[in-house]
Amino acid sequence: KLQFTPVSFAQKVGYRASTAPARPLTDLEEFRRSNEFLMLENAAIYCSQLIQRTDNKFDLDSTEGQKACKKFLLQLERLCEAFKVPCTSRKYRNKFSQAYKVLYKDNALCYLTEILDSAQEGFPYLWVNG
Repeated sequence: KLQFTPVSFAQKVGYRASTAPARPLTDLEEFRRSNEFLMLENAAIYCSQLIQRTDNKFDLDSTEGQKACKKFLLQLERLCEAFKVPCTSRKYRNKFSQAYKVLYKDNALCYLTEILDSAQEGFPYLWVNG
């Protein structure tokens, strides 16, 4: 009677295969593994999810359009913070009425869909409460 004993390739050959040490990552490969790259990639994904109307303006009237735009604008804020984009003075907000001051974070970026909606109408000036 013949008995079968399994033998691995490494046992048969008599040595174990070894791999070469990992080469150092290039700057690009290292960046692609970073949180910053992930944030950029998410911004691109969220941008592609924005809904555009037939007049080439963003749909900010529907719930779906509002939600997609808010996700994108929030991601832009995060990117600016991550890449330490300098933020100009927001002192002009001190002149806003209390109702509008509540909408904005103190001295920080705050992209709102309501402002984008007004801005995309193409008026030369935006007036709020006055």
